[in-house]
Amino acid sequence: MRSLLSYILLSLALLFGTAAWGQSDRWDRALDSYQTICDRCILLREQSLRGEEISPEELRSLLEQVSSLRTSLQKGSGSMSKAQKERFKRIRDRYTEAFSKQGYTTDGPVLKVAKPAMDLPRVESGNKILHSASGSAQNDNRSLSRHLDKQSSQPEKPKDLSPGLTILGAWSPKSLSYGAMATITGRRLGAYIKGRSNFEGQITASYSCLSDGTSGGAPIWTTGKESHTEWSLGAGGIIRLSNAFSLYAGSGYGHSETLWEDAAGKWAKVDDYSAKGICADAGIIFSKNHFQASIGISTITFKKPAFELGLGIWF
Repeated sequence: MRSLLSYILLSLALLFGTAAWGQSDRWDRALDSYQTICDRCILLREQSLRGEEISPEELRSLLEQVSSLRTSLQKGSGSMSKAQKERFKRIRDRYTEAFSKQGYTTDGPVLKVAKPAMDLPRVESGNKILHSASGSAQNDNRSLSRHLDKQSSQPEKPKDLSPGLTILGAWSPKSLSYGAMATITGRRLGAYIKGRSNFEGQITASYSCLSDGTSGGAPIWTTGKESHTEWSLGAGGIIRLSNAFSLYAGSGYGHSETLWEDAAGKWAKVDDYSAKGICADAGIIFSKNHFQASIGISTITFKKPAFELGLGIWF
């Protein structure tokens, strides 16, 4: 009987010793996770204060975990060892102090996290620990949630506008003209203004004729001398398709006139070679490393087409 009682007492001692060791080991693992999560929260807050982009989802998840673990550890602190209680207090105080600061500072020890992007563990003790946060953990969660909501509600800053200047050359039948196009482009949309001319002085015509050499049904005699005057002004919009390519289209006013000199020294305006009125243009702009090129087509009253090429820079 005494032998049986001794055996039972020995078994109970081993059982309680194993349970106590397992309990202590469980709290050590919980404290390791708590410290890892707190360190990650502190690091993300410092990045946010420096103006760096962080993931709101990651921060909200970490805040939930740190609140859950803190509540669980507080409830189970009675079964911790003295060293574990002191460690828990050090981690909690460091976290609370870091989140009570109003701005980023470089004073104090540098926070080092071995794996900033690691998947942080969720700790459970028997039942799922943590149904709600309490005490200072709730206050921390609410203040940072307000900070994240304010950050996410702020409108995205528009990308800086990029100005550009392109020198144009245009070819139309029997005429070359030159000019420039100024552009300003944002993230998706932009605008331009352009002008070009062949810089020839305009001659006053005495009468009109057609390209078949007749005027009013009667033939005219020409000397072979010709005059071509051309200019146009326009403006329009730009749509950015990608970082490199954009489309532009617009309208304006243009003038194109062809004159022939007759045997009497008078000038005749060739009606079917001349146009004046609304002009339209469209084309593609290529931008790369502050280099800009364009190719397009322009027309005056849809009678006088001109093919345009441009080279320039953008800033």
